[in-house]
Parts: sequence; structure tokens; C-alpha cells
Amino acid sequence: MIVRWAFPRYQSKEWNEQNRCEAVSSRFQEAYDNGSMAYFTYTEQNNQNVICTAYKEGGDCVTMLLTLRTEDDPIAMIRDLTNVMSGKGGSVVRHSSGEKRVYFKITNIEKFLEIAPVDKE
Repeated sequence: MIVRWAFPRYQSKEWNEQNRCEAVSSRFQEAYDNGSMAYFTYTEQNNQNVICTAYKEGGDCVTMLLTLRTEDDPIAMIRDLTNVMSGKGGSVVRHSSGEKRVYFKITNIEKFLEIAPVDKE
């Protein structure tokens, strides 16, 4: 598990924790399958910041992974994701759902997949 949905105010019948988890997991799989898990970055879609992947530094967003809340700092969220996936940070990233774009290199996705923590909850 990479992301844990920790903000229940965004719960609805359509977007409960399970549905969000499945949607985001599918997007991470899509990014892995299309080879865009080289960099995390962020952009704005529908007036909300989103975390996405890019093939190269300075490249366009390829796969949108998750939408951020208004109060979320996209750079901090990307840093947390990068740290979790490189084994340097906590076990999961807690989340609900004009600046120069920042890119964080994803190092060794294969190693992360080998050692990824599994949440038993």
C-alpha cells in the first residue's frame, strides 16, 4: 500500500475508501505498464492539483495518479510518495484526495515492488 485514505469528509457512496483505493491502484498500475513511473510531478486539472507521472524531467504529465485537496501541498505530497517508494519515508502516504512544476525522480520501482509493505487492515 502506498496511499491510505485518511480524511473521511470526502466519503460518499461513489467515492468511499475502497473505490478510491481501486481507482488510484489502477492508475499506478497504468503508469507502471506505460513506463511513465520515471518521475512524479503535479499539474492542475479542473481547478485542482493532481499528482501525475512523467517520462522525463520537464515532460508532460502522462498518467494522473490522484487528486489533491485544496489544502494539500503538492510538493510535500510528491516528496512523501517518493520517500515511501524509495524506502526512505514512512510506510504509507496519508491522503484524501502559478509555481514552476517540480519533478522527483522515481528510483528503482522494481526494488520498491519487491519490498513494498502490505497493510493487513
